[in-house]
Amino acid sequence: MTAASAEMLRNGVTTSVEMYFFPEHIAAAVGRTGARAIIATPILTLPGMPSFDEQLQAAVKLAAEAPGDGVIEYGLGPHAAYTVPLPVLRDAADAAREHDLLLHLHVAETATEGAALLAEHGRSVPALLAGHDVLGGRVLAAHCVHMDDDDLEIWREHDVAVAHCPASNAKLASGVARLRDMLDRGIRVGLGTDGPASNDGLDLLADLRLAASFARLAAGSATALTAAEAVWLATGAAADAIGRPDLGQLEAGRRADLVHVDTRDLVFEPVGDPGDWLAHLVWSGAGRHVRDVWVGGRPVVRDGASTTVDTEGLRSDVAKRAARLAGG
Repeated sequence: MTAASAEMLRNGVTTSVEMYFFPEHIAAAVGRTGARAIIATPILTLPGMPSFDEQLQAAVKLAAEAPGDGVIEYGLGPHAAYTVPLPVLRDAADAAREHDLLLHLHVAETATEGAALLAEHGRSVPALLAGHDVLGGRVLAAHCVHMDDDDLEIWREHDVAVAHCPASNAKLASGVARLRDMLDRGIRVGLGTDGPASNDGLDLLADLRLAASFARLAAGSATALTAAEAVWLATGAAADAIGRPDLGQLEAGRRADLVHVDTRDLVFEPVGDPGDWLAHLVWSGAGRHVRDVWVGGRPVVRDGASTTVDTEGLRSDVAKRAARLAGG
């Protein structure tokens, strides 16, 4: 996680939403790099894990004990309706609303993941979530690829935000989310990379380009998503999607998370009008063009290198761990 956090910062990603085991260790890793994160404590059933009630109680306790400094925030991460019983999802949603926590879950990532629930209940997963009072509050649903018009209307009605992860969806052949339709309905959408298991590079600019490309392909229109809209998905819209009005824009009253992109590279030429900068960033930009990054005014990347952690040491450590796992 330390290596992943350093990689994201190097690519200009100041804030991430995490949902994985050992949330305290994730927080410690993010603390080392100087990044910002919302960490949704996972709730799911696996051999040797505590009961759902125990997991939920521990997750709420962890969130309550967070320092509240806006750097590390804990939320709840019940994995999905096909892995977590609906009553447990409802209990997690109740707790999230009571304590104003982000509720992060996976919805409609693949075409068949909800088949058993549909056969049993006769309703789609979004409809089941609405019917079991899971929606409402700060809900962030990852992927949302296979959604029909009725599902999208449920998302609009309950103000559910979407984490759009085009590279992950493409690598796993999950499908193409209906991004333009979501935006036209006023659904809040933020851009994500997903994790290293389904996206080999944590470069949000690469995903930004894919998001724009897929939206245009799906609509059959080269104007379906503009460069400005694509950049907004990774900045202000992403902050809106996670319920953080203190992030996402450069204005008084928000936190000073700043990214300096070196536009002296030839991919940023020519510039005929101000809109060309965004067009070049979307269609030609990459993490390698990020030179400096500040999180809350603190410099964490300077001239393309981390100021907080030894990235060469991290690379060596990751290689040794990978070799041990592969050999085990």
